[in-house]
Amino acid sequence: MKLNIALLALFITALTFTPTHAENWPGWRGPRGDGSSNSQSPPLQWNAETGDGIVWKTEIPGIGHASPIIW
Repeated sequence: MKLNIALLALFITALTFTPTHAENWPGWRGPRGDGSSNSQSPPLQWNAETGDGIVWKTEIPGIGHASPIIW
């Protein structure tokens, strides 16, 4: 009986689960080439020195003038 209830709860959770998904950013100025995003809640402020508003970052070796892609 407990197994049936657990499976039913898991099934209902799976049906109602909506993952958050950001669009891919394949190159300079984004997927449409105009710098726009479909995100409903883009970050409006961040501070590179304190890390405020930054979820992740990574060092990129060498020098260059390229735009990273996000996939």
